Amino acid sequence: MNRFDRNKIDWSDLEYYGLTKDEFGKSKELETLLSTGKSHGLYPVIIQDDGGGYLQAFPRLELVRKEDGRIGVDFHFPIELAEAFHNPFHGYTFSESEQRILEKTGNLGKVVTLTHPYNGSEYPCYISLDPVTNHLVAMEAKHLHIPDNIHGVNLEEAQKAELKEGRLIRLEDMQDEKGNRFSGSIQVNANSLGLEVMSDYDMRIANLNEELLKVPTHYKDQPIPPSWQKDLCEGKTIRMNDENGRNPVFIRMNFATGQPEFSKDQAQNITKKPLRHKRVSNFKI
Repeated sequence: MNRFDRNKIDWSDLEYYGLTKDEFGKSKELETLLSTGKSHGLYPVIIQDDGGGYLQAFPRLELVRKEDGRIGVDFHFPIELAEAFHNPFHGYTFSESEQRILEKTGNLGKVVTLTHPYNGSEYPCYISLDPVTNHLVAMEAKHLHIPDNIHGVNLEEAQKAELKEGRLIRLEDMQDEKGNRFSGSIQVNANSLGLEVMSDYDMRIANLNEELLKVPTHYKDQPIPPSWQKDLCEGKTIRMNDENGRNPVFIRMNFATGQPEFSKDQAQNITKKPLRHKRVSNFKI
């Protein structure tokens, strides 16, 4: 079920930035926006500069509900991770240990009290990092839904209490949609507005020097977010679009040469040599 109603989109708002109903309205990216509220990654838009000219930019898109009930669009541009902690976040200042936790896990792992920027009211929230832009994201604790069962495993009341506090729990012998058994960890992720399931698996190789990898920072004129650069280092494939937002290209590192490889077909056999450490795959609850 979608979070946003397609029929309430204010197309005059979106088309001002080059997101037309004829093209963008038929795209898979819009389906992602309607379902999750945010684009999968960075997306090309047209914005006006200070001199009155127009230029192309690559933010992450977010749908927002306006005061009249219609749906508009907001932009989030990638920032360096350190910038996220320069100023208090809705009145909350992170300690050095909390910054390290967010950088390492993406989630703060507890409930904190934030201050509303307009009316000054306080509200308990979970906090996470947007993996695409490095922006901090908050989710009010009252909106968290904890199911009785996650991937075939019934939750105990103590486990539900841990999740409600924002802490990480571990479940064994879960089952995905294809019937595969797996074990993993579950935690609130404010960026996805709910619980995130992370499946553990080891990928072992030897004698790989990560510093020798020539990880790209841009594809053509588009910046590749730091989190996606990290994905490339981990052997993952990332998806980018051309300057018109079409013709996707898939990028993966060739660990034999240390160079990136580009393909228009995700299924194409690209040389892969993953790193030695744990990675996570997200499963939808």
